[in-house]
Amino acid sequence: MSSNNKPLVTGLIPSYNHAKCIKESIQSMIDQDYENMEMIIIDDGSSDNSIEIIESMIPLCKKRFKRFEFRHRENKGVSATLNEGIMWSKGKYLSPLASDDMAMPNKTSYLVDKLEKSGHKAAFGSVTDMMNGKLIFGEKSQKTIYKFYDLFLLKKFIHGTASLINIDALKNSGLYNEDIAVEDLYMWLKLTEDGSNLICYPKVLAKYRTHDNNTVKYIDIMFKNLLNIINLYKNNKYYDEALRNAKVILVKLVKNLDDYILTNNSSLDYYNGIINDIITQAIECRNNYNKLAVYGYGTITNLIKDYLPETVIFFDKRASYINSKDKIYNLNEITKQNFDKVLISAIGHEKEIIDLLTQNYKISIDKIYVFNL
Repeated sequence: MSSNNKPLVTGLIPSYNHAKCIKESIQSMIDQDYENMEMIIIDDGSSDNSIEIIESMIPLCKKRFKRFEFRHRENKGVSATLNEGIMWSKGKYLSPLASDDMAMPNKTSYLVDKLEKSGHKAAFGSVTDMMNGKLIFGEKSQKTIYKFYDLFLLKKFIHGTASLINIDALKNSGLYNEDIAVEDLYMWLKLTEDGSNLICYPKVLAKYRTHDNNTVKYIDIMFKNLLNIINLYKNNKYYDEALRNAKVILVKLVKNLDDYILTNNSSLDYYNGIINDIITQAIECRNNYNKLAVYGYGTITNLIKDYLPETVIFFDKRASYINSKDKIYNLNEITKQNFDKVLISAIGHEKEIIDLLTQNYKISIDKIYVFNL
């Protein structure tokens, strides 16, 4: 297919206070090896010199793209900015890029080829960390189909910066919800709620920049919006499991973030509520069973161990590497110890641990306790 017959792709960069990296982001779109592209940049009320830098790139953009548009206005949020760009577009496909990320040169050509052949609503590549090259979103080795429940249950995460999306599908979905900040997940669910699938390829097509201004750093915003998205599907049969998985994500995020991020953070109250529920359940287990064991010696265990009897037994497959005054047994010793119930404290890994304990060590499922979040 000649370049003239290939579908028009709309590149879209919603810009906001990324003066230090917006030039690299724009250049990565200029360097796309797919010719038939238009480019739209909308600055969402930046207070730094992003606009000045974008304007310096206008001659290059006008020379490179079939059509180039740039506007700047007051801040409305990323979802509103994406919607504005979509409605301004003339392309068949949308290739969005955050103003602090970079697209690989073959992102557009690779995904256009895939979508033209498959007919899916959207296709994705993998994303690596710009600083260390590690894979942070996507697949390592094989093409993977993502269904609604994969995304709703938060088992799969895909990033918009490595996506190509059919613009008609976006419009038919009702566009992005401008009241929700976690815009990617919201849209992936809208695109798949009718039974459609999305497809992710194990090819690195974008680089993600981690810094203090990434939304993912702000746990309060992310978690509250995550709950808002999940609550849109209260009647879905996977709702309870999705809500639990969201709580697991919160617990993991909080234990990995510095204390300053939690200051004046309403999600911390929600987190404390989850921890209090876990402690309450640990106390109930202490009262109901004579001898307890705990699998996993990490954050949760350290939070609950003072509420457990002194005779509690700890197991962890990393026992030999853990420095603690408590006696921690290696997992291969679990069959030698006597206990009525083993509490799984490795939140988020319960299924794999249950399989390990029941299949490899023949521990009865009746002797395993999973915290109800």
